[in-house]
Amino acid sequence: MNERHLQRQAIEYLTYEQNSGRLLFLRVNSGMIPIDAARRRMVRMAPAGFPDLIIFGQRRTVFVELKSEKGKQTESQREFERKAQTLNYQYAVIRSFIELQALVQTISH
Repeated sequence: MNERHLQRQAIEYLTYEQNSGRLLFLRVNSGMIPIDAARRRMVRMAPAGFPDLIIFGQRRTVFVELKSEKGKQTESQREFERKAQTLNYQYAVIRSFIELQALVQTISH
């Protein structure tokens, strides 16, 4: 499964779980948007390396990076993971819908 397909599945599933009152989540857009096309000025939505999702469960908060089966984290993503774990936050690299479901079970039930 490619990363884009996994992300679509994740958003649908997490929206359902959120609407059911079991968790909250935030999808983080870390890309850039133009603010002045004539001057080619852009604004970055989140810092490089920031994970794709933040899931707030009843028991804890988890930063989630979605990757394909063979996808690799960038150096900035690995650095964010190290910083998050140093502050005692959970960080997960999710490669399948089943892995996401298992993670949600551990934090929201």
